Amino acid sequence: MENRLFIRLAISIPIVNIIMDMIMIFFPDLKSQIGILRTSYLLFIILYFIVQYGLEKTRYNVLLLFYLLFILVMTLQTTDLKESLIDGFLKMSVSFFMIPVGIQLGKSKNTNIIKSLYFVLVILIINYIISQVYKIGVSTYHEDSFYQGGASVTAPIIIAAILLVFFNSYNTNRLPYSRFINLFIVSASVFIILISLKRGAILGFLAGILIYLLVSSKKVGTVFRLALIAISLFIFSNEYSDTLQKRIDARSTERNEIQNENRYKETFYVIEELSQSNLYQILFGAEAFNSKSVMKKYFGRERQLHVDYNILLHGTGVLGLLFYFYLFYMYGKMAWFINRTAKTFDDVFYKNLIGENYSLIISLIALSMVMSISGGLQFASYRVILLFILGFFLGQMIRLRNDKMSVLRSTKPEE
Repeated sequence: MENRLFIRLAISIPIVNIIMDMIMIFFPDLKSQIGILRTSYLLFIILYFIVQYGLEKTRYNVLLLFYLLFILVMTLQTTDLKESLIDGFLKMSVSFFMIPVGIQLGKSKNTNIIKSLYFVLVILIINYIISQVYKIGVSTYHEDSFYQGGASVTAPIIIAAILLVFFNSYNTNRLPYSRFINLFIVSASVFIILISLKRGAILGFLAGILIYLLVSSKKVGTVFRLALIAISLFIFSNEYSDTLQKRIDARSTERNEIQNENRYKETFYVIEELSQSNLYQILFGAEAFNSKSVMKKYFGRERQLHVDYNILLHGTGVLGLLFYFYLFYMYGKMAWFINRTAKTFDDVFYKNLIGENYSLIISLIALSMVMSISGGLQFASYRVILLFILGFFLGQMIRLRNDKMSVLRSTKPEE
């Protein structure tokens, strides 16, 4: 019997996270309180999930727990325990636990997160429209060009991840509402990604789309939908071409070049720091999630590392970084194994659903890997939503495979 409360709580995760992001931006004085409320809400869902279902003793969960324990041990050795625990370990552990939570939801029958993700896009699009009309929030890169309103800096990458889900839903005929509404929502969302000029989001989205296109069996349909979106974007771009050009020019100013150079330079600073370290520090890192004091001698001011891989390499060492990569490899291989099993099924319906879900999972992992170059490890909403989606579609693959295997066993003739 399905636990309806868990299902409702889990489905609400994307919407609640976006709403809390907006509250924190519109009411900065409440940022700490809302942050605590968000964390408490997510921890409650995780604990409720564990109490109701338990954490299956699979090698995936064992490795995940071992990795989080490893991160905790590294975190407890820092000089700024509060910073490292809250901004590092807690955010990482909560977001990674969204994978088993999502898997459990995906394994539940007659559940879907498409409408929840749809509402996230609608909320963000309405936010951006109202923000342009009333000039609400910050206008980055160029004054009076494109206002963010209550959207966080990671909103474009959240949109990118959800759009990959939409491509999956198109190919499996599970997207709600009319084609025209869907085309408008998707086109407006892609336009937001482009005009935001967040290169991590743009490159992550392009990488995700490319991987999805390469892996998916429905290449013709995917290309056709991309062409429709391109036409819609052309119409949008004509209307906002001046604004877009101003933002591109402003993005190339000296100030932004210095910021980008610092993000580029920090990789070499981390390597230099490791070259002066002992074997223990090379393997296990130092000052996990508390790099600002160490980087001060390079930047002349306290500055946290931005690139996810630099954060992990510096704070958790070579082993911590490799373990992080292995986790995503592990979930990708899990999806690959299920997809390989599905190819033996003499059933187009199951083959199609499982195959498209596999394409989605690999594309989401690709998006995450690219986005990590820009940075996103310590952004709660982005990581929570991304890993929750990843877990959900893994869970769906497991359920579909198990359902088909049960049918095959029940119809197998007795010897």
